[in-house]
Amino acid sequence: MLTGEATQNNKRNIAVPALGNVGDFFGNSDWAITGLAQKVVLISPSCAIAWAGSWIGAKSLIFDLREMSQREALTAGAILSYLEQNTDLQQYPVSVVGWVLEGRENFKQFWYEAEYTFTGDKLGLVAVAGTGRSAMKQFVETIGSMPPIATTGTVGPAQLAIGTSSFLNSALIRTELHGGNSTPTLLSMFGGGYEAAIYTDGAFRKIGDITYVLWEACVIKGKVIFSSPQLILKQQYESPRVSWRPVGLSQATMAA
Repeated sequence: MLTGEATQNNKRNIAVPALGNVGDFFGNSDWAITGLAQKVVLISPSCAIAWAGSWIGAKSLIFDLREMSQREALTAGAILSYLEQNTDLQQYPVSVVGWVLEGRENFKQFWYEAEYTFTGDKLGLVAVAGTGRSAMKQFVETIGSMPPIATTGTVGPAQLAIGTSSFLNSALIRTELHGGNSTPTLLSMFGGGYEAAIYTDGAFRKIGDITYVLWEACVIKGKVIFSSPQLILKQQYESPRVSWRPVGLSQATMAA
């Protein structure tokens, strides 16, 4: 799930990274990025949502859903009913996608002011929301129609889900790098960070403390050639924020 800096009016122009300008990766944040609001939210052990839009509306609905979860077991129907009847969301619009466990084994996906876009063996059910939904729809349809990801050894469902999520996030980060620093992130690209949650050990949990190493690969005369790493990004949670710490690698760095 993608995150961008939460702003009240959603009009702030934030530059995406350029390979030669990593210092401007997140505007005025000076490398250590600690100002990103979490947009994947754990409502309860049995429910996780992701939101896009007004942070005011999001804060209100997150509080209300957590209160509901204390009173009763959440269901997709109850959550959608609350969202559709919440008049505050007319003034502070929010898009929501999420999963909820109903009973012991019945997982249900739901979305509000979002678009259901794809079903496939590789990605399962996909719904997209936010300003980047058109690009994301094209992206997941392309990835979802590709052959299954090759695995070695014994790979469980949770490991495959985490690996697939990390691969997709890496591909999107790479897309931002190719965009240079001329594209407004919140208007045209995918935001400043990438989050994911998974159901494991009886509860939804965040996947955190991830380090992405980005490089290029090409095939020349039947041989696969890899470049030196171009950028390293470490993501970790510092509640209630997401922290990103990028490291740019130059040729001088690689020689050293």
